[in-house]
Amino acid sequence: MLVQKKNTSGRILTSTKNVQQSDDSFTIQQRTYYQIKIIRQGKITRMNSQTQQILNRFKIINFFQIILNIYLILIMKKKEASLFVLMMILQLSVCQWTGIVGYYCEDQKFINEINVGGFNAPAQSKRAQFIDCMIPSTSYIILSSEQKILQSESEVELISGDYISVDLFFQGTWSNGIITIKIGGFNYQFQYSSPNQYPQQDGFCDNIQNDVKTIKIEITSSEKNLVEFNTNQNDEGKVSIRNFYISRFKCYSLCKTCNGANYDQCLSCYNGSPVNNICQQCPDNSYLMQNVCKPTCNFYYRSNYDRTCTEFQSSPIFFEKHFPNEERYSLQIPLMINDSDFDKANFGILLGIFTKNYSSQRFVDLSSYQQGICFIGIRMILSFFNDIPVGGGIEFKINNTYYGSIQNTNEGKKFHRTKLYQEDQFICPSLWTNCQRSTIFLFVDIPKYSFVFTALGNYKTSDAGWSISEFEVSSGYCQSNCKFCEIPYVCQICNDGLFISSEGNCVPCKEYFETINSNYCDSYDQETQYSKFLIKNEYFSQINDPLQTSRYILVSQNGVNFLKGSSIFYSFWKGKYIFGGQFVWSSAQFKITHEIKNPHHRVTIGFYILYGKNFPSDGKFIYTFEQNQAIIKSMESADISNDDETKSERMKFIEIHSSNTLTLYWECSGNNNNPQNAYCGLYGYNVVVHYCQPNCLQCLDYNSCILWDSSIELEYRTEKACSAEKYYNKQEQKCLSCPSSCLTCISAENCLSCVSTYSLIRKGCSCLMNQYEANSQCYECPIGCNQCLNDTYCLECLIENNRQLQNGQCVCLDGYYSISSNPVCQKCKSQQTCQCTSGTSYDESSNSCMACHSSCLTCFNKKINGCLSCDLTKNRILKGLQCWCKPGYYEQNNSCLSCPITENQALTQCFKLCLNNSFIWHSVTCQSCDPGFKLVHGECMPVCGDFQRVGYEECEDGNYDLFQTLMNQN
Repeated sequence: MLVQKKNTSGRILTSTKNVQQSDDSFTIQQRTYYQIKIIRQGKITRMNSQTQQILNRFKIINFFQIILNIYLILIMKKKEASLFVLMMILQLSVCQWTGIVGYYCEDQKFINEINVGGFNAPAQSKRAQFIDCMIPSTSYIILSSEQKILQSESEVELISGDYISVDLFFQGTWSNGIITIKIGGFNYQFQYSSPNQYPQQDGFCDNIQNDVKTIKIEITSSEKNLVEFNTNQNDEGKVSIRNFYISRFKCYSLCKTCNGANYDQCLSCYNGSPVNNICQQCPDNSYLMQNVCKPTCNFYYRSNYDRTCTEFQSSPIFFEKHFPNEERYSLQIPLMINDSDFDKANFGILLGIFTKNYSSQRFVDLSSYQQGICFIGIRMILSFFNDIPVGGGIEFKINNTYYGSIQNTNEGKKFHRTKLYQEDQFICPSLWTNCQRSTIFLFVDIPKYSFVFTALGNYKTSDAGWSISEFEVSSGYCQSNCKFCEIPYVCQICNDGLFISSEGNCVPCKEYFETINSNYCDSYDQETQYSKFLIKNEYFSQINDPLQTSRYILVSQNGVNFLKGSSIFYSFWKGKYIFGGQFVWSSAQFKITHEIKNPHHRVTIGFYILYGKNFPSDGKFIYTFEQNQAIIKSMESADISNDDETKSERMKFIEIHSSNTLTLYWECSGNNNNPQNAYCGLYGYNVVVHYCQPNCLQCLDYNSCILWDSSIELEYRTEKACSAEKYYNKQEQKCLSCPSSCLTCISAENCLSCVSTYSLIRKGCSCLMNQYEANSQCYECPIGCNQCLNDTYCLECLIENNRQLQNGQCVCLDGYYSISSNPVCQKCKSQQTCQCTSGTSYDESSNSCMACHSSCLTCFNKKINGCLSCDLTKNRILKGLQCWCKPGYYEQNNSCLSCPITENQALTQCFKLCLNNSFIWHSVTCQSCDPGFKLVHGECMPVCGDFQRVGYEECEDGNYDLFQTLMNQN
């Protein structure tokens, strides 16, 4: 727990003691009440009590979303004299620089000259000289007159604008010595002459006298080559290399190049061109993955609300990789040629090449699997030898239950309940002309039991085939460190030693803005729904931000500071980047100013103070918020002892604040301080802004607005903030629309209720298994279909209904006949085969199968009103027993023609039935129907089987019972 107490200036001070939190801060009770309130704004169903507790605790809003950057706008340049005016105007929420290369960043003992941390002397058979130290226990690789060149073992790839930072520790005598850093065609030279007396002998290596310098270099060209250090040194001087970093500016995720981290600072885009410096998202149903818009995110990634992809590591369960297709082919083709039976091309290898109705099965054993599972993930790489024949496909079954398929229809290739990630062409063997490799994902909601996975082919010809080259099973939407989860991406029980974060992840809870609270990891930004990081762990990362120094004003300094360079304000501690620290900050005061654009009521500020191991008793660290009373700390109050004899102290303050600028002062003070071992450092620096709710210009807290934006409609100037069909997006700090299938929601991926015809399941609002989606509505599959692509194409038939799949139709088995509105085929009394082919029906008079009427697809007699189904490609639908033109079409010369947009009273078929038995023009939307009717294809159609006979309905008067006599005579 954190201790918080109020001082005379009204601030809330925090330190790490185990006592109750003050009433002046945001209390845990307030936080819990708010989170429960979020959930109660709508209904959440199908969740057990444990799930409900998890959701109550999480800030569900936007937990699927990555944190966006707040952006660097302006850097002022350095002025002359001893006072540096280096001021940051607008800070980042997440560092906009990312590290791409790092060498010699932590203490490491080299055992021999062969393995020396990534560099070697090329002229010495990949060996390199180094110096070994007792205090601290580490080794330093060196350049000297005996070893003038060091090269990296691996190439690095740089682009213009990258930054290099490296610490050089000079020893011995140097006279106009030159250190050159070379990467391909890029060269940088640093000239050095040693002083008469080196400034320090403590803090480097066994008290060797030295001088440390930090070099910062901007890369001005794109290069891909080895990194080389060389020197012209001929004297006895040496230089040791430490903390070599290469970092890169990180644009907003949609920007390819930029002049800032903001979403509106793009110079070029991965998708199209920027408009007003803003890059557009990927098109609908596609996501930015590895800088390309793809149909879905990769297997171990998840999508974000802005159609980008973020890494999400689920647990691998089963993985199998087989021969490359060409290699498999070379093994099998002789057998295929010798036997002349193409179907035997898969002889000896179960995973291909398959044709006709061949299948592949794999058993996945989950009996000893202890991790959580949520929608088991299946990844396959399939190779296709020629296109799938039209009407054919591949079905994917688990324990003999259909879960997805790839079908080739007249409209092209269709992926049902599967996700296509990418497709690539490959060189075909001689028997085929078009070969393609596809990566397919399938996520299925099944219990955590062992299962048999089947890939079943349905090819009508033998001149095409398919094979599986990779097959992988993962824990799906449940991450690798989770024991139990039943909501996508949200863990409910983590592995031992890990804790549940506000986003539902399992984390060690060791970040400097986190505290452990039972099984949970609380973060500074969990105070309210509208709390958000302005600064997040800025000064404790391995990222070398070259602009970090320029964010501070050096107000004053005394004594000795900045041994690494007059403008170098950072150092490295335990391999990480911190502000101040050894060789930098012993007696100086800094100032930093942040800009906060949006209305807010408080800020939370947290950081750690680092004291050098010999920090004196009269030394002080002084912190000042704005113009408030200064807070003075010393090493005596530090309660964290580090293994290098330094000490640390955690500081946290919750301050009342509403102005547009935030100014802080830090000072390291003491007459006996020195930069070698009696210094100050600052790390784990975090600032969280507690914003007012949307549309509020001034507030007392997140729930008490005292000045609303008058330009906003009155209905939105409430505590609710967002209307029912919208949710609050924390990253953009505004209300965004729910997905089209959601009626109400709490994030882009979490619906609370669904629009008509959609059903609420764990992933959101979607169609049920026996439904298909069209025109933003869910429709029932045709009678007899368990799953379908549309109203004319079935994908799965149930054997218990005495039906089998033929050419996309669920037809009765031989010896069975169909009854309208009954999915179960009835057994023929004659016990003989009496099944007519599709497009024909049994005619008693001739005792033969006769062709259906031209308007019917299938029928029970040859009359115009004897239809069972219609040909959708002819724009016809079944009304009663007759195939009429579907809404928006009218009949002329036995063809269905498109109705005009303008109303024409003469075209009676272009009107459709709606509420109150009224007829409206086909282009007008019908919202609801009278009792006995249902909304189908935008018009009201009678419901068969509801014991009401309305409209053109014929099934209540026994007409369909004539099926019972068809093909069923004694």
